[in-house]
Amino acid sequence: MKKVELEDYVRILCLSEGREEKEEAMDSLKEQRFVNDITRIKNSVTKRNVIKINKVSERIGRIRERYPSITHYYDINLILDEAKPEVLDINWIKKASREERSTLTGAYVIESSHKHLTA
Repeated sequence: MKKVELEDYVRILCLSEGREEKEEAMDSLKEQRFVNDITRIKNSVTKRNVIKINKVSERIGRIRERYPSITHYYDINLILDEAKPEVLDINWIKKASREERSTLTGAYVIESSHKHLTA
């Protein structure tokens, strides 16, 4: 814990191992579900069930809405057929910032007007 005194209040930075484990478990579950859903769309494109650009983009958009805390850590690319407006394949890449996020996992801040208390 670290105490930072400001004008009218105090902020205390806390690092919790229990909270870190909980947040990592929640994030990994969301990430696993996100990858599973993207893989389902990829399989549909591979089987040629869904190939129109607007339909594939719509499905990806729904996944982005469902997992907003995970999607900004991934780049999703559509591989298009230049002759026809169709999707040939989908690929996704995990950004390096996903690994950097883990440094803040388990940290939280408490604000208090009780400046006389210790951290």
